[in-house]
Amino acid sequence: MNHLCSEADRVVPNAISAPPAFSLRRAFAAVCALVAATVAQATPTISITTSVASPINVTNTPTVTITATPTIGSSPSGTQVSKVEFFVNSVSIGTVGGGAFNIPYSTTWTPSSTGSYTLTAVVTDTSTVTTGTSPNLNTATSPLVLVTVTSTDTTVSLTNPASASSLGLGAAVSLTANATAPSGATVSRVDFLSGTTVLGSSFTAPYSFSWTPATAGSASLTARVTDSNSFTATSTAVLVTITVPSVSLTSPSTGAGVALGAVVPITAAATAVSPATIAKVDFLVGTALVGTATAAPYTINWTPTATGAAALT
Repeated sequence: MNHLCSEADRVVPNAISAPPAFSLRRAFAAVCALVAATVAQATPTISITTSVASPINVTNTPTVTITATPTIGSSPSGTQVSKVEFFVNSVSIGTVGGGAFNIPYSTTWTPSSTGSYTLTAVVTDTSTVTTGTSPNLNTATSPLVLVTVTSTDTTVSLTNPASASSLGLGAAVSLTANATAPSGATVSRVDFLSGTTVLGSSFTAPYSFSWTPATAGSASLTARVTDSNSFTATSTAVLVTITVPSVSLTSPSTGAGVALGAVVPITAAATAVSPATIAKVDFLVGTALVGTATAAPYTINWTPTATGAAALT
């Protein structure tokens, strides 16, 4: 049932008495209102395209045109496009009003940095959708369009440390990068990052920063250049591992029996993380220091002075 109730529909013929006619009129009016409320409300649709396919090289195409194609339903009659709003990474970059003079609905976008971006557009038509007692604008959002922005002029690469390097916890390491800017621009700064955290910055070539890792584990290092036009580019990530020195007792073995008063060699295997070196290995019985070795093989001689169990470390 797609037509709205007319005034004639609301009159109940052959009413026998006033009260029943009044009740029937109210009931019929309620049904008519329900039918009117459930008339199909056409939802608009929208899709977007870009003037250049991804990946977008801003060196060759500094400005991108984003075009939206909205489709408006025929119900209710006379519905038109009210506006089309464009978004990059959920941030509005422009709105185009409805009307034939604004077709095609488009806007321009000038990327300010390399990386991945999501593009969307939202169309609003001239109809309203009523939810409860509150009218809402009838809108639709386009599917996401993912684009990648690159540059062949503003570039940066992390040159040290190398990928898959092991770095010592607490040992300073020099982070270095090469950076270039396009003709007519200069490199303003190079930031060095671990994940999303800026570790430090360099403002003149050669671009470097001394970093002392404070946490063991993996770290993803990048360099980010900013040129004098405020354009930025980020290097490929370099994954490194922050490690700590290791040491283990190799002799005597756990549970071994040693004689009271007999000399017992205690030996350990120890490693350091380059560029650090091992300064010393301390040997303990319980909490008491019983000897120190400063060169490999790391061994001391211990003479037990009491019977019973002893914890060696």
